[in-house]
This record gives sequence, structure tokens and C-alpha cells, in this order.
Amino acid sequence: MPRTSLIHIPAANSVPVAIVSSLPARRVEIIEDGSVPPQGLIAQFPGDNFSVNDNIPYATQPISLSGAGHDGLAGLPQQGAPGSFNFRPADTYCQLTSATNTATLVRVLELES
Repeated sequence: MPRTSLIHIPAANSVPVAIVSSLPARRVEIIEDGSVPPQGLIAQFPGDNFSVNDNIPYATQPISLSGAGHDGLAGLPQQGAPGSFNFRPADTYCQLTSATNTATLVRVLELES
């Protein structure tokens, strides 16, 4: 079953919000929600260790991520309980802030197939 989440994103120059996996997703789409005026997004991705700021204007959204490799998974959710020997934190798809001094809201769609 696909899962949709709404996540509040802070204004530019704030601490980025991590967008993490909540299910074993093969594909993920992230777009600013239509209930707020679009601001654009500043995204950081794990491929470059979250060190590069990518400016994503609303016109080029959604941000689409898909799994690669043998299993084809884009991310896995948290596994085990924190502090236990088999604990594994959820995978982070990206980190986001608004591209302007106005906070925004994103819709995250995770698909298992």
C-alpha cells in the first residue's frame, strides 16, 4: 500500500528536516502541497553526504527517487527498538528546507512497487 505523509518544512537558513522512510519503498515522490503557496525547496541528498544544497523550484517538482541495485529499494524504515542489538535507523531520502524565508509543506508519497 502506498503511504502519503505531510511534513512541515522550515524557512531557508533553518535546520533541514530529514525525510525518512516509513515503509520499504521502491519509489518516492516529494512535492510541495497545494494547500500552501509554493516556495521552492533546498534539498540535500545522502549521495554527497548531505553537503551540497540543491535548489528545487516548484516548476521542477516532484523530486522523484527510485531504488537501485539488486533489491530496488529506495529506503527502509526503522528496524528494531532503539538501544537493542539489532536496531537500524530509518533511511533518509533527503533533507529539506524552504527556498525562501517562508516555511512550506511537502507531500511525501512512498510506493512499495
